[in-house]
Amino acid sequence: MKRRIRKREEEEEEEEIEDTPRLAIQGYLLNYNHISFGDKLIILERRKTVYLHWLQEEKEKEEEEEEEEEEQEQQQEEEEEDLNLVAGS
Repeated sequence: MKRRIRKREEEEEEEEIEDTPRLAIQGYLLNYNHISFGDKLIILERRKTVYLHWLQEEKEKEEEEEEEEEEQEQQQEEEEEDLNLVAGS
């Protein structure tokens, strides 16, 4: 019975972690008295891992967006140079 409850709680926690990566490291469940200290540490570690993974993904997305913007700016500059060369001829 306790295993089922704990398993259900863990599944709910995993859903919460996936849904709210920004809250992953805050540990807002740590004040529940029925959770043992060891389990609280495990929860924190999981949340930290999920948060760090999410943070890395966000950094990669930002870098990709910056690279795309740079490529677009470079293409625009090249097109402007081509237009200037054609207009100057």
